[in-house]
Amino acid sequence: MQDGLAGELKKLIALAQARGYITYEELNQAMPSTDYTSEQIEDITAMFQEKGIALVEFPEGYEPREAEPVDRETACQRSVSRIETALAALRHGRIRFACQLLEATSAELRPFTED
Repeated sequence: MQDGLAGELKKLIALAQARGYITYEELNQAMPSTDYTSEQIEDITAMFQEKGIALVEFPEGYEPREAEPVDRETACQRSVSRIETALAALRHGRIRFACQLLEATSAELRPFTED
């Protein structure tokens, strides 16, 4: 395991244990899919679950806000991250969450398909 990953994991575990959950977005930010394999992400996701730390879509008290427009490159990077997370969610039986991620990906990429 990479040193940077170990440090990030310690921070994530401390945060998650203090409040009882970690969001998929926080996991994605700490472990971008471009830097880690899906197997590494899946192993860490399983480790959180083994420790009794819930992986949630949104933090407690979350209120959605209007999304800011993004450029094509940012949209593509987010899409790759969401797809990796959706695959991990499917492996853990989170079908509804995976579908929500894929729907969000489709919606964000839709404006760029009209070119």
